[in-house]
Amino acid sequence: MDPASRMNIKRPPNGYILFCKEWRRRLATQYATEKSSEISIRLGKMWHALTSVEEQKYLNLGRLTAQEHGQRHPGMV
Repeated sequence: MDPASRMNIKRPPNGYILFCKEWRRRLATQYATEKSSEISIRLGKMWHALTSVEEQKYLNLGRLTAQEHGQRHPGMV
């Protein structure tokens, strides 16, 4: 795959990004007056507070997403 065509393909989201995607809307609704940066801080604290089992759920999902991405876009790093 040439570099020009690779520039339009986004990298797959990792476990943390998938976690944020799942929780950001809920937090934004619950803390409607907070800025996006404050929601991001909350998300980071929540991520660090996850149990290893909960965290592994998102990390596994991130790996699966990366594998699927690799199948759809062979040659991407």
